[in-house]
Order: sequence, then C-alpha cells, then structure tokens
Amino acid sequence: MTEDGFTVVKSKKKLKRKFEENVQVQKSGVSENESNPGPSEVNEIKAKKMKKEVIQVKAREERNVKNKNETDEITKILAIDCEYVGTGTDGKTDSLARVSIVNADGKCIYDKYVAQTESVTDYRTEVSGIRPGHLINGVQFTKVQQEVHKLLADRIVVGHALHNDFRVLNLTHPRKLTRDSAKYKPLRVLANSHRMPSLKYLAKEILGIQIQQGEHDSITDARIALRLYLMYKKKWDSEMQKYR
Repeated sequence: MTEDGFTVVKSKKKLKRKFEENVQVQKSGVSENESNPGPSEVNEIKAKKMKKEVIQVKAREERNVKNKNETDEITKILAIDCEYVGTGTDGKTDSLARVSIVNADGKCIYDKYVAQTESVTDYRTEVSGIRPGHLINGVQFTKVQQEVHKLLADRIVVGHALHNDFRVLNLTHPRKLTRDSAKYKPLRVLANSHRMPSLKYLAKEILGIQIQQGEHDSITDARIALRLYLMYKKKWDSEMQKYR
C-alpha cells in the first residue's frame, strides 16, 4: 500500500491504542502489596537513602581535600557560614551541623559536618539542607570548634549575622576583625533596607543573584557575604580601625 497521510495517522492511532491497552494490563497486575510497601520495605528504602547521603558527603570531603592540596590557601581574609539543626523537645534549640569557610578567592578551605551529642528533633532540611546521613560520620563538636578557632585567629572574618554562628560555635572574635554584612549600614542603604536585611535580599538587590531558593548551601552563602564585603573593603577596613 502506498504510504499517505491517512494511512500513517491510522497506523499511529492503532499503535497508541495498543500501548494504552498494555499499560492498563500492567496497572491491573500490580498487587496491593507492591503499591503499598510494608514496614520492612519502607525501612529498606530509608536505609538506601541514608547510604546515598553518606556517599555524597564522603565524595564532597574528598573533593575538598583535593582542592585544598592543589590550589587553596589560608588567606588573611576568611568568610564563614554555618548550618544548624534543631534539638530539644520542640526542635528550636540550635545545634551546629555544618561549618564552611572560604578564603579571599572564594575557594573552600574547610567544610565539615558535625556529629550530634543530643537527639535531633528537627533537621530543618528545607532550609539547612541537612539530612540524617550527613551527620552519621560527622566530626566531634570540640574538634570542629578547635579547628575553626585556629583558622580564624588573627584574621578578618566575613559572614552574615555572624553573632549567630559564633554563638553556636561558642567562640568570640575581635570586633576589629569582624565584617558582618547583616550589620554594615552602607549595604543596607544600597539595598534600600530599613532593618537588618537577609543575605538572600542583599544578594538579589546588590549583586543581582538569586540564592537560597530552597535549601541553603553554607559554601555559597559564605562566598556571597565575601563578595559584599569586597565591594566596600577599603572603606570598611578603615572604619574598623577605631576598634581594638
């Protein structure tokens, strides 16, 4: 038969009808147990998901070590950002879960997850990006605290709402060496904000960058705070000389 438009359309309709019939047969063949997995299957799915998260964490750590060995260095200026999970009965007590530090070039020189000593009641995943698998092989808090303190000592530390990060780290830092993008007035003026602005707002209004569309990433947030600081570095540093 000669191939014409009508014949082709007709043949396609037959194929489509046959495909739909096969799909219906397959759907009718699915048992109730298959569509509604039991407790053991649910646990298996959770275990696989957690294993995947652990693998992702290890891969990230390996990349960070490789980058550090090849190109990264500790500079006089460092930017930091932390992520927290919630502990306590209501999940409102902040507990350090991740610390990320980048150098003056924006290269990540430190990125570690923190082991929890108390039961986590709220991972705050939608904001923190933290999941159970991230913390399984986390580093002890005291070790992270010591390492971060050593890195930041005598250096200019940049961040956003740094008082929160220092509070959860249980560390202090000289005001003269602290650059907080949440509190610097020229940034608020430039962004036309009459109150303490979020990092997301500053990034959009000043840098024209969209961040924190869903889960936060502490490395990205540290880099954004660094970029904001570098815009006013000379003026900002000069103003801070009056502090001890």
